Amino acid sequence: MTSYDVSIHAIETRKRQTTRYRVRWTVAGKRFGETFAAKGLAESYRATLITAARHGEAFSTDTGLPESLERERRDVSFYAHCLEFAAMAWPMVSAKSRASIVESLICVIPVVVTPNGAAPPDPDVLRAALRKKLNQGANAGEPDEDELRALTWMARASRPVSALGDPSVAADVLDALARKLDGSPASPAYFSRRRRVLHRTLGYGRVDDRDRPHSRGHPGRAVPGLLRLHVLLNDASLGGRCADPQRLRAARGRMRLANYRGRQHHRGPGVHR
Repeated sequence: MTSYDVSIHAIETRKRQTTRYRVRWTVAGKRFGETFAAKGLAESYRATLITAARHGEAFSTDTGLPESLERERRDVSFYAHCLEFAAMAWPMVSAKSRASIVESLICVIPVVVTPNGAAPPDPDVLRAALRKKLNQGANAGEPDEDELRALTWMARASRPVSALGDPSVAADVLDALARKLDGSPASPAYFSRRRRVLHRTLGYGRVDDRDRPHSRGHPGRAVPGLLRLHVLLNDASLGGRCADPQRLRAARGRMRLANYRGRQHHRGPGVHR
């Protein structure tokens, strides 16, 4: 439950062996607090709570956090989300579907990253490491030292699932789905198969509390800002908000072209009305 009955109190200084600074507030009469080693950190956190209250955010009566901090707390990396989805789906799908899950996620996981100061691993090493990590049970392999370093890099560099709400990130993901490892265009069937896997992966979990859950019997964890790519592409107003609308339009075009080629291949040559 949430409440707008919020009171944020002055910072409390606790002098023991080491001085600590505690931010205190109440939500619907329930007391909450966070303790910090530095006064500046406490002041910053308190200012965040005050700002959220002034902006009209509701606060959780369970955690005491405003909506913005609650969503941030529940966000997970795309890499971790994909691992959980693979583990969840593995017992319920065929061997062919398992292979599609692994190959599709290997394609998109390395795209949703942010520089973390460390040099990225060799792409072949990273793909081999992800293949072992995504496979489950007897199909899983033991990563070697290079692969373990690659997985450590990925765990640190992977962006949160909510980053998929950024049209530029979505365009990068579509680029990856539409191309094979050698950079050549993927076939319409291959593209569609990858897209279905990504669709299911993003369906594991649910969007912001203000939206409806989309998972089918597998609620997973609450994922803030989760936007499915098919919704993103069909949003007619997106172009005006996109940081690079030309890239997103190009990604849309590749998807439409792949679908068109698939229909033509199915229908054969000739004029179709």
